[in-house]
Amino acid sequence: RNGDFGSRVKLEGDIPAFIPLRNLSDEHVETAEDIVTVGMVVTAIITEVKKDHMCVDMSLKMEDFRRPSNKWDRPQSLPPIDDHFDRSASAHIEEKKAKEREARLEA
Repeated sequence: RNGDFGSRVKLEGDIPAFIPLRNLSDEHVETAEDIVTVGMVVTAIITEVKKDHMCVDMSLKMEDFRRPSNKWDRPQSLPPIDDHFDRSASAHIEEKKAKEREARLEA
């Protein structure tokens, strides 16, 4: 369902989600109907989980799809990363995933 501030969507399992107008496209969008329509199936990235509202915020922006996961802000609800966390191995894995992600986005 589209509204003035974005589009309300349902995820699998009837989990409610919201795509704010600013996250519907990398370009300026006047209305949600310019991008999505009722019944349309979309692939989006989760940007925020709102446990208190039992809802998630999502994005369709290519900029967000291309951003490596290690560049996202770490949620405050998670414990800090362990001092012994292998950052170089994580960076190597992220490079591999980035190449795979880019190939899927170009397809």
